[in-house]
Amino acid sequence: MSTLENLLLGAYRRSRQAKEEALERIFGLFPRLAERRRIQAGLMSGGEQQMLAMARALMGDPKLLLLDEPTVGLAPAAVSEAFRQIEKVASMGVSLVIVDQNAMQAMRLADDVCVVRQGQIVYRAPKEQALTELNVVDAHLGIGAADAVAEGDAESPAAAVAIAAPARRRFAFGRRR
Repeated sequence: MSTLENLLLGAYRRSRQAKEEALERIFGLFPRLAERRRIQAGLMSGGEQQMLAMARALMGDPKLLLLDEPTVGLAPAAVSEAFRQIEKVASMGVSLVIVDQNAMQAMRLADDVCVVRQGQIVYRAPKEQALTELNVVDAHLGIGAADAVAEGDAESPAAAVAIAAPARRRFAFGRRR
């Protein structure tokens, strides 16, 4: 399937006009996808495929987007680009739940932070509190995670669940606050 066909699948229940508007918005947000609209999705790079998966989900105009390991297997440059794209999505007013091994980058985008280790929430706090308690967060993420924030290195052995929600629409683990 082509990039365009993949995107249209994300909006299959929407009207023709809504699909066209969504495509215009997506191509504005992800210009690389506009350039590659006729290319077979399976021939794109890993970073482009992740971008396409996120864009396909956005075609349905979601209020909440769940991103499970959006940077897994990507080269470091592609990881940075993926987080730039995720930040753009958050700025559109879409609430995000991000689960990623790049915990410190996910934390930078978050309003609320949870650290999950072996399926258990081992730390939960608003972003501002988590940033002031980097030594506590570091204990959960692994040696040197606090230093990683200062140095811009996003790799860590634990997964962070970063919740970014617009102020008008706050979520607390499945229920509205």
